[in-house]
Amino acid sequence: MLAVPMNHSGRKGRRPAASRGQGLVEMALLLPLLLLLLVMSIDLGRAFFGWITLQNLSRIGANYAATHPDLSDWGPTSRYHALILRDAQAINCEPVAITDPVFTPYPAVFGGDVTVSVTCSFALLTPIGSALVGGSLELGAASTFPVRAGCPDCEAVSGPPPPPPPPPPPTACNREPNPFVGLSVGGARNAWTWAGFTGTFTPAAGADDGRTVTGRSINQVPDADGCLPHWTTVAVAFDPLPAQPDGACPSSTYVPNLANMTVGDAKTGWQAAGFLAENFLPDGLTGNLVIVTQTIGPTEVAPDGCADPASTVTVTTMTKPKAAKQYCLVPVFIGMWSADAPAAWSAAGFTTSLRFLSPELLPYIIEYQSLVGATWEKCGTALTLGPNPEGTP
Repeated sequence: MLAVPMNHSGRKGRRPAASRGQGLVEMALLLPLLLLLLVMSIDLGRAFFGWITLQNLSRIGANYAATHPDLSDWGPTSRYHALILRDAQAINCEPVAITDPVFTPYPAVFGGDVTVSVTCSFALLTPIGSALVGGSLELGAASTFPVRAGCPDCEAVSGPPPPPPPPPPPTACNREPNPFVGLSVGGARNAWTWAGFTGTFTPAAGADDGRTVTGRSINQVPDADGCLPHWTTVAVAFDPLPAQPDGACPSSTYVPNLANMTVGDAKTGWQAAGFLAENFLPDGLTGNLVIVTQTIGPTEVAPDGCADPASTVTVTTMTKPKAAKQYCLVPVFIGMWSADAPAAWSAAGFTTSLRFLSPELLPYIIEYQSLVGATWEKCGTALTLGPNPEGTP
């Protein structure tokens, strides 16, 4: 039989008062922590539910935009907003901010992408949660869907998509090379190109490249900062060959001006003037160098600009400067094989990679390009190419 302890008065034993007091203290300390965890779990659970709903809202918007890429109204009164806001009423999150669809590429093409973003301010329910995070949580979500309006074969009925309208002539700050007068004609042409200009340089490359520029005229007026549009054209004037008495100094030994020519062009001009190739010094100069100065020897150049055909020229050089090219001429890809497009794009000076629609059909004849051919675009602009209407090579 179990014996029950008895005190001296004959009553059953009780827990000491000190132990009971310690338990109450521990409970009093744990209760606020438990309440805090409960409150936070309520707010965080509601916030997580709100974020899931935002994900669904962005997917609803992206799906609608992917099937209606030709719409022009994406504003607050549009069907697009109405569809998204209809499901937004299920969460305590406002105001709901809805971005317009972002199509890549733009204008939208079949097989491209569209992205929709939705954000809102989520109000916390409990005062403790509001005090901890400042009253509200900023939530956001984004979804990307492929554009799937129409069908891949629709072009066979309606024809290839029309090209986008030509962009307005781009402007950029291109400054006229300085110096310009005093350079060779060929060197001035190089300086004009390296300064980022794409307009015509007159005269074209030829026999006059070794002459000295004495003046120039351009078809644009610089702005207050000295900037000219990149399509500015220039025509240079140069001194004529001096009149030569019979037998005095044949024009074939008239010393060419090599200033600012590349080494390769300078050697060609030196020989074309009637001088010996081996008398172009120093030996072993590479083609990426540019002529800075030239010295004729061993005899001096005559006042009329002529020298003995056996004369030598010793040049000093600098590294060829990198062209300040900002705009490139878009190639015409229509009718070209897709396999040849990357080389043509790179040769035109563009620095971006091409994007091909329907990659599973590669290679194919190109029948769509997102940029108009034979127009100037920034060299960092992207381009999308597409297959022929039937979708077969």
